[in-house]
Parts: sequence; structure tokens; C-alpha cells
Amino acid sequence: MAVCSFMGLPWYVAATVISIAHIDSLKMESECSAPGEQPQFLGVREQRLTGILVFVLTGLSVFLAPVLQYIPMPVLYGVFLYMGVASLSGIQFWERIKLYLMPPKHQPDFSFLRHVPLRRVHLFTLVQIVCLAVLWILKSTFLAIIFPVM
Repeated sequence: MAVCSFMGLPWYVAATVISIAHIDSLKMESECSAPGEQPQFLGVREQRLTGILVFVLTGLSVFLAPVLQYIPMPVLYGVFLYMGVASLSGIQFWERIKLYLMPPKHQPDFSFLRHVPLRRVHLFTLVQIVCLAVLWILKSTFLAIIFPVM
């Protein structure tokens, strides 16, 4: 992560919500002029500041532990819940889950639906949901130490 930060590349960590939000904030898209028009991807903003600041603030949080303990846990849970829900719109896995609840005539024109049959997309999504459930169950047991291996 440190190397990616110094080179200005987006970084990925186990904190998925933070990574997706960071990468999404660096994305440049065209302005939509017509209703329903999809914005075009133009590129990525080059910058190194956020990655470096994340590492500095993470390091400083060790020394700020006496102050951070006064932040109520429900406040932190609320912030993380908001960040998670706000970032769902850009995740293909979430879009494929919504396809289960949507009649075929109301489905958006996703690029993966042009090349792969809907049954195959549903099967793949179901496999991912099962894997997510297994990971969720696994992390709440004594076997959680192998979570990173999964």
C-alpha cells in the first residue's frame, strides 16, 4: 500500500468500503447532458496525498487512543454504515443481487448481460453469496484465524 501511495496508484486493503470510496473519488467522468445518459469514463486523477495522509493518520491514531476512546461506538457504527450504503451503487456484486428482484424487462443495460446469459449471471452471483455467507460464519468461530487465507 505504501508503494502504491507514493506512486499515486489506487490501493486495495481489507477495508473494502474505504478502498472503493477512495478509488471512486479519483475517477473522472464526463458531464451528462441528456437524461438517462451514462457518464463516460475519462481517466483517473493523479495524486499521492490521500494515501500518505491515511498512513500518517493511522500512525497518529496509536498516540491518540486516549482521546479516541471518548467517541461513542454507535457514532462509529453509523459512519461506517453510511459509508457502506453510499458505496453500494458502484459495486457490480450489488447490482447483480438487485437483478434477482427485477423483472427482465426492467433490467438496466449492463455490459456483462450483453455477453453472458442471465441464468449464468444468477448462478455466479449465488456462488458469491454462498462464499460470503461461509466467510461470515467462519469469522465468527474459532477458525477466524484462517479468514485471510479465504
